[in-house]
Formats: sequence, structure tokens, C-alpha cells
Amino acid sequence: MGRKVELTREVEAGVEALWNVMSKDRLKLLGKGPSPLLEEAKVLEGDGGLGTISYLKPGPAVSHIPPIKDKVVEFDDKEHVFSIQEIEGGYLDLGFSSVVLTFKLEGKEGGKTVVRSTINTEFNEWFDGDALVDELAKFVEIFINSAHSALQESTVA
Repeated sequence: MGRKVELTREVEAGVEALWNVMSKDRLKLLGKGPSPLLEEAKVLEGDGGLGTISYLKPGPAVSHIPPIKDKVVEFDDKEHVFSIQEIEGGYLDLGFSSVVLTFKLEGKEGGKTVVRSTINTEFNEWFDGDALVDELAKFVEIFINSAHSALQESTVA
């Protein structure tokens, strides 16, 4: 059994700049100091692209989520698509058998970008993962907002 959630958000930022922040600099963005959502983020293996394995330690606001190891399983610089799969800990320790986040960025006129995010989860029939999937969707929104804010700060500075 599983659940798929699709989110679409338009951001006032160019596709290339947003792509770099969300994909290539994802862990720098996530690791910007302690926050209520994320205490630590670091690369364990790789350069941020395809095959990169990362470690994420959730912060105090989500202390019920164990530390996460994830892997970049899709990375297409040309199409602006990347996917991250949890490979250890995190939601897998809470009852999910698979968690994959996919982000596709599409440039629009006027320096805007549409971000299409897909959350694909699998879990056992006996497990009610709906609340956790909804929570994960909120994290995706926060991630996109953080990327947009980081771009705004860098253009203002």
C-alpha cells in the first residue's frame, strides 16, 4: 500500500538559480545552522549529484523522526529533475518501506519557476502513514520556501 502526493508551487526566481540551490546546494541550504526542523545535514559520499548519500538529523520540532540517510537516485541537469530516496532511518524506521521525493523545475516567463514535487511512499497495509505523509509534504513546502528565501537574500546582499 502507498500514497502519492503531488505539490505545485510557482516561485519568483529563475530556473537555473533555483535549480542550483535546491539540487546541487541542497545540503548547504538544509545545513544552514541549527533549526527547529533540521539539526544537521552532511554529505557522506558523493558530490551532491547522482549517487550522493547524505545524512540528515531532524531537529527538536520533529524529534520523533530518527536520523535519515538518503540517496540521490535521479539527477538530470538538463531537465531540472532530481529524486531523493530514503535508504536508512527516518520514515523507514517509522513504518514506511519506501520514501522517494522528486522535484521537477520548469522555467516560466518573467523569471519565474514552477516547482512540481512528488512524494511517493509505500507502507504496510496495517500501517496508517497518512499523518506522516502530510508532515512530509509540509517539509517539502518548507524546503522550497527556504530555497526561495536563500535566493532572495543573496540578491539583496
